[in-house]
Amino acid sequence: MQYAKLPADDRGKRRRQDLVPDRVIARMGWDVLRIPAWRCVWDIDGVIDDIRERVQTQRL
Repeated sequence: MQYAKLPADDRGKRRRQDLVPDRVIARMGWDVLRIPAWRCVWDIDGVIDDIRERVQTQRL
């Protein structure tokens, strides 16, 4: 698990610095789910639900 240290830009686009490691990780066969750091603090239940949903979806 890796959390996003910096938010998206003003238009809500993912930062270029986030895209490169995500692509490398995906090429290694891992599924990437990027979660903003603030959600890990303020919405941990929602984060857990998102992760659980992703894991269940991947098992299908």
